[in-house]
Amino acid sequence: MAVFELLERDGLARRGRLETPHGTIETPALLPVVHPDPARQPVSPTDMRSRLGVKAVITSAYITWRTPPLREIAESRGIHSLLQFDGPIMTDSGAFQQHAYGSVEVGPDEILAFQNAIGSDIATVLDRFTEPETSHEDAEAALAITLERAQAARANRTGLLAVPVQGGVHDDLRARSAAGASALADVLAVGGVVPLFEQYRFPDLARVLAAVRPQLNPGAAVHLFGTGHPMTFAFAALWGVDLLDSSAYHKFARRGSLLFPEGSIAIDDLRENVCRCFLCAEMPLTEVARKPAAEREQRIAFHNLVTSIEEIGRVRQAIREGTLWELAERRASGHPALRAGLDEARLAAQQVRVRREGVAEQFAATNFEFAALVAQIVLDATVESWESQLEDTKGKIERLGQVNLAAIGEFKETSERKEYLDRQCKDLTDALETLETAMRKIDRETRTRFQDTFDRVNTGLKEKFPRLFGGGHAYLELTGEESAVAGVSVMARPPGKRNSTISQLSGGEKALTAVALVFAIFDLNPAPFCLLDEVDAPLDENNVGRFCDIVRDMSRSVQFIFITHNKSTMEMASQLVGVTMNEPGVSRLVAVDVDEAVRMAAM
Repeated sequence: MAVFELLERDGLARRGRLETPHGTIETPALLPVVHPDPARQPVSPTDMRSRLGVKAVITSAYITWRTPPLREIAESRGIHSLLQFDGPIMTDSGAFQQHAYGSVEVGPDEILAFQNAIGSDIATVLDRFTEPETSHEDAEAALAITLERAQAARANRTGLLAVPVQGGVHDDLRARSAAGASALADVLAVGGVVPLFEQYRFPDLARVLAAVRPQLNPGAAVHLFGTGHPMTFAFAALWGVDLLDSSAYHKFARRGSLLFPEGSIAIDDLRENVCRCFLCAEMPLTEVARKPAAEREQRIAFHNLVTSIEEIGRVRQAIREGTLWELAERRASGHPALRAGLDEARLAAQQVRVRREGVAEQFAATNFEFAALVAQIVLDATVESWESQLEDTKGKIERLGQVNLAAIGEFKETSERKEYLDRQCKDLTDALETLETAMRKIDRETRTRFQDTFDRVNTGLKEKFPRLFGGGHAYLELTGEESAVAGVSVMARPPGKRNSTISQLSGGEKALTAVALVFAIFDLNPAPFCLLDEVDAPLDENNVGRFCDIVRDMSRSVQFIFITHNKSTMEMASQLVGVTMNEPGVSRLVAVDVDEAVRMAAM
């Protein structure tokens, strides 16, 4: 049986390790679908391994078996040599081709023997693919065939075996299939869901996962066939899915679409270079769009795979931080169907919570310690082993003979004292956990808000600095790696200068840089009016002109009050207020409505 080690949990989601003959798979993990024919594979498995750090892939044993040149290499040198990939390889048996084409010309025993012969790390049973629209009667008949084939495969497979969980959209069949597969499989592969992904039927997918999840063996890895788009990775992981496969990186590339965690976009619609990954550093997407068809498809597929690998990394990190649900919420915000699926997951979670509370109340009446019982449970135990253990326990009790009857009273007294201390300890532990949870939440919120504010102010500074200086560039950067304690420095280079620090700028340049920063902050949190006191004093006429232009633009939404002695700045004002002294020692305020004065002069 497979060695699956659980490392961390976040609800049903989990992070773990799956041991295979060709190495360890850190889960949740993405297994890119690789075509066994190198001529039809846009990104080679070697590049996946060396450039992207892909740990495992999945390929079709059926296509390899059906294609004589590929079959010859796989049988003589192994599937790893054929794919030129030295990591774990999972093989599919042809069930998807059965779904796509109606039938396959290979039997379950023959395709399993072929997978054994070519050295597949995880072989898959040839199941009967069940469409979502299949009737209960037909789906039940197909499930019986799948379970029968799985039992035969288990007897003929010593390595890791993936058993598909079928049953269409019928909850009882899905639950029965999950229980049957759990008794046989090292990897529990939830199948028959590709049409649900393709048709964006995420509520139906959520109901399927809710039906199978309680019956799945927690000691086995869970695989979800056809996960596809990276925006669905967090949703799948919420249900405890450990392995996801995807050919979407190539399918979308064929039609010129780029995958992102928030959705997809046609590369021909791009007008800006919206990505800064290492591939885009080599060639921006706007240039990729103009390449010949073959090169364009290859580069888009590579970029889609990079996006997918990065997203599965974010999923693992979110599980570590306990924020997977928040990540799934963000991914679903831009897709109504995925949002509906997430709502269905929330409803299922609420139902489980209610059932759990009911079971907890019933269990409390037994006076057993739940944690102690759970610690004694052996995942692969059988009825026979428990009966044998019961007989042993009865024998030990009989061998005890007479006991101290006063021990019951002593035990009760000691137990009451222990319960009192346990309650005190629990109160302290709960208070500490509540405090630590609040601190973590405050810390995450603070970091998020700071980063958001920093990015928006930085964007505003990059926009306003060139406008004020007629060129050049400026930006903000953190002076430390930890944003919570790092300082913020301003880097500014007016056009024609190569200064390394802002202290090397002139007084006017420093002032204009400060104006750009203040206005960027002001855009972030504007007020009804803004008071500027002698801001233009150190500026020359050219800089004053640009300063006036940006103030004039911002005055459409903000009222500016400024104190100045500069004629150009005064010319921009709609109302002037000055102080004059017609008589010695007597000051007098003089106000002029410039627009009204212009109208009077025109009369």
